[in-house]
Amino acid sequence: MPYRLLRRLAGNISSEVIVTLFPQHFVRFVSDLGEAGDAAFGGDSTWRTVADLAPEAKSRHILTCYRQALRAAGFPYLLDFELIPRKGQPLYLIFGTGHRLGVQKMKDSLWEVDRAQGVGFRDPRDEQAETLFDIDEPHLGPLTRLKDVS
Repeated sequence: MPYRLLRRLAGNISSEVIVTLFPQHFVRFVSDLGEAGDAAFGGDSTWRTVADLAPEAKSRHILTCYRQALRAAGFPYLLDFELIPRKGQPLYLIFGTGHRLGVQKMKDSLWEVDRAQGVGFRDPRDEQAETLFDIDEPHLGPLTRLKDVS
């Protein structure tokens, strides 16, 4: 999505966006994207430091940089979540809004998981990378670990 369009949308308090971010694209083509990549991040080239990071930190770095770009575009309230397809690379959906209630409504909708498409939420902070919701049976590992931390 062109950054100038994000800024224009953010100028309207009623506007909300959901951006699909495939971090692997930026990781893989960091040396080829140049200024076009910078433009996706609002002209900021900080995202390019992804080339110097350990593999496990790359996706999170791209997400952090893009969140900063959305905030700079004018979306003060952001919510992101990671989708892990059963096959393939993960991607992030980033929700941006100018109103606090929009974030609450989006959080509420996250509980309505589309199980027919074979996509589940995975908590990016879960070191075991297990899916919280599954069609066949729930995986209680992430919840058990969170309980034990408390």
